[in-house]
Amino acid sequence: MAAVVLLAVAGMALDPRRAITQYLQSAWATDTGLPQTSVYAISQTADGYLWVGTELGLARFDGVRVTVFDRRHNPGLAANYTQKLLAARDGSLWIGTDDGLTNVPPGSYRFQVEAAASDGAWSGKGANLQFELRPHVYQTAWFRALCAAILMACGAGLYLLRVRYLVWLNRELERKVAQRTEELAKTARSLAAEKAELIRARAELERLATRDGLTGAWNRTAAFDLLGRVVDWCRLSDQPAAVIMCDLDGFKKINDRHGHPVGDLVLREIALRLQAGVRASDYVGRYGGEEFLIILPDCSPAEARVRAEQLRRQVESAPVEVAGAAFAVTCSFGVSCSKNDGFDGEALVRQADQALYRAKGAGKNRVEVSEEVTAA
Repeated sequence: MAAVVLLAVAGMALDPRRAITQYLQSAWATDTGLPQTSVYAISQTADGYLWVGTELGLARFDGVRVTVFDRRHNPGLAANYTQKLLAARDGSLWIGTDDGLTNVPPGSYRFQVEAAASDGAWSGKGANLQFELRPHVYQTAWFRALCAAILMACGAGLYLLRVRYLVWLNRELERKVAQRTEELAKTARSLAAEKAELIRARAELERLATRDGLTGAWNRTAAFDLLGRVVDWCRLSDQPAAVIMCDLDGFKKINDRHGHPVGDLVLREIALRLQAGVRASDYVGRYGGEEFLIILPDCSPAEARVRAEQLRRQVESAPVEVAGAAFAVTCSFGVSCSKNDGFDGEALVRQADQALYRAKGAGKNRVEVSEEVTAA
């Protein structure tokens, strides 16, 4: 069924007092602007415009050019296919299309038809048709309210989802931060443990590199290194430095009679007694075999002799008990000092060793002091 829609038009157009055939343009086609050559309706409004209906749209001719009205440029048209045209008295144009009546709000309407003579005079009498346009579902108030409620519900749902997502994201972030913190703490504890282990291993390596494995005293290399440092310090501070050489008397007999394991235990006990009898600033090192090297910084020859005598008495003060047997152990001591032998570590050791041999030759278990005088 064809329907109609009211379209207002105005402006300069054809002269309605002149016949259409009086214009130079006797025919119109697609090359002059018509949307399509098939014409289904034609009408001229009171303002002089000539309206042409085709399948592809509505065309308006003003005597000079053709203007096309279609849905692409005029959404008010129900469809491009124009079947009927009716020019009303008030100058409006009624357009009938094949897609119903559009852009007319729902309500009650009256369609009036009136005839006109060939000279343009209207009959003054017409027929009326009363009809009512019911709104589409989407045009009803309840449908719009429902759509608004749905939109609000969707908005609220999206907001709640967004809030829940943000809460979850925050918790997930806190979990990851806590997990990463715990991992870093574990790594820090592991690194601290590794560092402590490295320090312990370094200390152990240093001990193994500088200490004698049997007696715990400084080994020969470390003892000579310490002697060089002590001699240099005493030279710079103008303080005397003393060296004591100690050798166990009759130690070979202990090894031969009771074996080296017993002899090792005797050596360890004598080393402990020597370390207990010196000052905190003194150094006790194992020179080799059953010989010990004792370094005394800031010590004069007289003080060195006194300290050597104290060590001798401390060694023989009590027998060494090892493996159920008691051994009366004595030591001989040789003393040298930089006041007599100069600030030369090797010379001090050599002079103390010579003094030790004199003590051995004089009956053992005694202290001898170097008598050689060298330039200080």
